[in-house]
Amino acid sequence: MSSIFKKTVESFGYEWQKFPILYPVYESEFLEWIKPIKQDFFKDKLVLDAGCGGGRHSYFAAKYGTKKVIAMDISKGAIKAAYKLLKNFKNVNVICGNICNPPFKQKFDFIYSIGVLHHLPDPEKGFKNLVKLLKPNATIFIWVYGKENNFVFVNMIDPIRRYLTSRLPPNIQYIISFFLGGLLHLTTKIYNILKFLPYRDYFLSISSHPFKFKHLTSFDFISAPSVKFVRKNEIRKWFDDANFKNISILWRNRNSWKGIGTK
Repeated sequence: MSSIFKKTVESFGYEWQKFPILYPVYESEFLEWIKPIKQDFFKDKLVLDAGCGGGRHSYFAAKYGTKKVIAMDISKGAIKAAYKLLKNFKNVNVICGNICNPPFKQKFDFIYSIGVLHHLPDPEKGFKNLVKLLKPNATIFIWVYGKENNFVFVNMIDPIRRYLTSRLPPNIQYIISFFLGGLLHLTTKIYNILKFLPYRDYFLSISSHPFKFKHLTSFDFISAPSVKFVRKNEIRKWFDDANFKNISILWRNRNSWKGIGTK
């Protein structure tokens, strides 16, 4: 494990210990995230949440009647937070595992990985590792940061993260992200009026979220040492190379990509 990836793992472990709350708005957000997949799709399926973080997506997958959800994360801090959130579900197993080397022999009916592959040293390799875990006719869903429509983040904000904020101690990052979260909270309100500004779709999508979520979002972005931005044609190639059927590569808020396909 490279030093940068190790620091990324540690950063997310700290994050999920500091932000463990499950807000009601997370359910509608999850369903919007995985759209066109719907609640009834989960019924009686063996599901892998690849990079479960604090477990909030696994919570809803379990709630929707899965046969079993395997909530996997490489970070021990995330696993502790996920176990605390999910311990009352009989159809959830929380395990420590690495997408770069998944610890499974069984195959899954559905695998999803939301906001994880773009933090790996090699996102495409991580995707290929997950594909190997699919049953015939099974489905995979991924979400990653897009490179298109992200000029400000890629060229202005991301260098600050890479060379400055990701190198700060976590407690300092937490304080900085508190103030950035306040700015983000204010911006989401202004965006209802200033509709001509960039990133409007994204800001409107989180406008109803509580301040603590915006604190979390700010911390997430400034703290992780390893972040990639992926183009649509790259994601399409991942799916094509793996011989998927029914492929859809869709915008999310016009600054990130959802990829869905059936093996």
